[in-house]
Amino acid sequence: TIFLKENGNDIIVSYALKEEAKEPTAITIDCDKKDSACLGREIVSAYLNHFNTINIIGREIPKKTKEINNTIHNLVALEIVEQTSNKIIAKDFLKLEEVSIPEIVRKVDITTRSMLEDAKTSIERNNNKMLFEKDKNINKLCLLLFKVMRNAIKEPRLVKTFKLDFIDLFDYWILVTNLEHIADEAKRASRALAKIKLSEQEKDELKKIF
Repeated sequence: TIFLKENGNDIIVSYALKEEAKEPTAITIDCDKKDSACLGREIVSAYLNHFNTINIIGREIPKKTKEINNTIHNLVALEIVEQTSNKIIAKDFLKLEEVSIPEIVRKVDITTRSMLEDAKTSIERNNNKMLFEKDKNINKLCLLLFKVMRNAIKEPRLVKTFKLDFIDLFDYWILVTNLEHIADEAKRASRALAKIKLSEQEKDELKKIF
């Protein structure tokens, strides 16, 4: 809806985006004859595209249940609501309007800084397990953020709800992508340190770098 308002000799043009009720969306994924990576990508893609229901079907469900459950568990607000020997149904309970993009970015930043500290302490002791769990949490938050951003681009009303503009979205996207890369490098550094033996002098030199 377009609004015109007189302001002295000027006319102010504004608009209001009409909110339309969206029909629930669903997608069906056949898990047969697909490796873990391929199946995981299809589930994540359906999540990022904000399908309300994800139906995973196939004869191979029994032997792929664990990997399917792990993938779903790592996606915020996606929950399994039904599971049988030949299908798994997951529902997306995320309300995009209630998500705070700056808050997600803040959490990713805090966790990344923590991982850098953990990587430094890996010089003295093995921190691989802790870093692996933190990295999983960062990946989870990044996928949530990318999902919200993708849908905000497709639905301009969401950008208005977030009180951001498209430049802000782009900046946050770049920032989080870089933070995720830094977190990955911290994890790799810790893993490498666990495989080598360092003298005390070498440890001191590494600590100075950190």
